[in-house]
Amino acid sequence: MTSNNIIQFPTAQVSAELEAEVQVEAEENKRKYVDEIMNHYATQLLNKMAFHGFDITDDVFITQYATAIELLKYTMCESLNIEHEFKYIFDELVGTLEEDLFPEEDDSA
Repeated sequence: MTSNNIIQFPTAQVSAELEAEVQVEAEENKRKYVDEIMNHYATQLLNKMAFHGFDITDDVFITQYATAIELLKYTMCESLNIEHEFKYIFDELVGTLEEDLFPEEDDSA
């Protein structure tokens, strides 16, 4: 085989496209991982609550429980550097909680 029979592979363009595709797939896999873990533990916790006498069929309970589970998913997504669909809502909530729980100390005292 001679050198003029070799076709140069376009590495720069393909690698950029491939990198973007791999990044999207990695984020999807992380999101599925978070969903699977939370679905497993949320179901177990809900069953335990029912066993201990909580009315898990109450509409208000279901709404609040679902919100708590989404907040846990948000926390896991943040630790994996992926965005959660309620990120902006929870960012504001967490900021408010931090202000209430850890108020800045007044240095003038």
